[in-house]
Amino acid sequence: MKALIVPDMVTDRVKKDYQRIFQIPLANPKMDDDRRSIHEEDDEAAGTSTQAFLVKMNGLPLGNHFHTKKIEMFYILEGEVEHLITADPASSNTTNDRANIPAGSLIVMPPGVAHTFFLTPGSRMICYASERFDPDDMVAYKLA
Repeated sequence: MKALIVPDMVTDRVKKDYQRIFQIPLANPKMDDDRRSIHEEDDEAAGTSTQAFLVKMNGLPLGNHFHTKKIEMFYILEGEVEHLITADPASSNTTNDRANIPAGSLIVMPPGVAHTFFLTPGSRMICYASERFDPDDMVAYKLA
């Protein structure tokens, strides 16, 4: 499987979700560092989670992992993905590099696809996940 990138997918609802979720106090101080700030809404009833990212610094990767069950849908609201690296760890570790993914784009990351992002400082993105956070579903996989 590969990541799917679709341009011009950000809607007013996605923007409102980001604003609402970014107001939620940080659940974990580790979610705010020199690289980024991540605010999260965990919907126990629906079994999903949503994360609002603010990228503070470029040159540092976000990701370097994959999920075995979770599908992630990343909407780039502001800024740009300077570089996206993906790989399928199950098949010969072939990487797929993409550059200059603009604001407004949607990136869908299926289960089993390792990924890491490099975004411009000030970039804002929101991630809708098909599952709640489960540390056993996140497998470290260094791509950068």
